[in-house]
Amino acid sequence: MNVTSASDRLKKVMRIALVGIKPGDQVMLKGYLRILLRLEADLEWVSANNQQIDLFMVNHDFRHAESVQKLINSKPNTATIYTARSETENGYLSQDLLVLPLKDLEPLSEWLFSQLPFLSGVPVRNKASTAAKLTADVAHAYQSATDTTANQRVASNPPAQVANPLSGVAQSAQVLAVTISDTRMPLTLLPNLVSR
Repeated sequence: MNVTSASDRLKKVMRIALVGIKPGDQVMLKGYLRILLRLEADLEWVSANNQQIDLFMVNHDFRHAESVQKLINSKPNTATIYTARSETENGYLSQDLLVLPLKDLEPLSEWLFSQLPFLSGVPVRNKASTAAKLTADVAHAYQSATDTTANQRVASNPPAQVANPLSGVAQSAQVLAVTISDTRMPLTLLPNLVSR
């Protein structure tokens, strides 16, 4: 019988400071991290001046700004990743530069597990790099669910009353991400939802 102590079952709190990141990119990054770390950590979004920060996510445009460098140097044990936007919609991760939007979260997952000390002890079975990929069937179900939800909202509300018809689509995406039990997946369609 495998006995797990209460402290092993408790999630750690991961404090993340977003610096100079556009609101649309913030939504995308928060979604990525929630999916990748939902089993390992409770995420807390904090000010860059907070005393305890586990991860800085900084807009690449401010990488060499004196104030940003001073902030990062004041917390030498804090991991830092810089973010930028791809003009071609093909994101990637190269060393400490995360170019959005990502279609595959595995490189980000590997970076997080290698750069954040409290994640380095997590068993391999929990890491996203070993989890199932989003299959064509799930992608089709996802698209059907989002199309159906958007159509239902428009059909049930006259066009003049539809304040934000895409909010139902975003809710469907969130529900789908939660209901696919214990799988980690690339967010192939999330950037399309965020950019609308």
